[in-house]
Amino acid sequence: MKDTLCFSLFLLFVSFHLQAEPVTCTPKAPSARGKKIYLKDLKRARQRQPKADIVFLGHTIWSHWRTKPENMASWKKTFAGNKTFDLSHAGETTQILLWKLTEGKALKDLKPKVIFLDIGGGSRSSPEDVVAGIKKVIQTIQKQLPQCTVYLTSLIPRGKKDGKYWIATEKINEGISPFDKLKNVDFLDISKVLNNPDGTQITGAFQKNSYQLTPKGYELLSVLIRKHLK
Repeated sequence: MKDTLCFSLFLLFVSFHLQAEPVTCTPKAPSARGKKIYLKDLKRARQRQPKADIVFLGHTIWSHWRTKPENMASWKKTFAGNKTFDLSHAGETTQILLWKLTEGKALKDLKPKVIFLDIGGGSRSSPEDVVAGIKKVIQTIQKQLPQCTVYLTSLIPRGKKDGKYWIATEKINEGISPFDKLKNVDFLDISKVLNNPDGTQITGAFQKNSYQLTPKGYELLSVLIRKHLK
């Protein structure tokens, strides 16, 4: 009876600790197609810039800036003189990014001075779980590159102001802003240059979907980014 009770308590203990960390903190491989695209992008990025001093991870706020014809001039002006390595991807999640950082070896042989990280937007998980996932991503980066500075950007709220998704994003931003106190982490609140004082988005800075930037939006973001590259 005593042995049975001890075994039951052991199982309960193991179960609790297995569930203590939310799913957003667990690496998850992308789909077969997603993995193929990632490996192709990784190879291309390494060929283009094997000794990058700036790496971009997360959502397409970075790749749209770098690759869209209407934004290229702004990108070149912002990062002039820097060697950039862009691995951002549409629909990126903390889980997939964690896989890329570990099994996917995204940062292998790289020694950047700076990483710009934009991750967590559009997640279906709770704000608390998203915040935990973002922290896990930062910890994973720092384990591999302890001297690198991580610039963590605030997330752009989606949908109508004060709507469900807007509120959830604001909660995530409130949760990740204290990461600024972590060693070699700077929180960049991009809403300061993209939003009006009342929190509404600056006219002309966003596309119709309310979360992707226009050339004007990237010009505004460029002002903030350049201050941190000096």
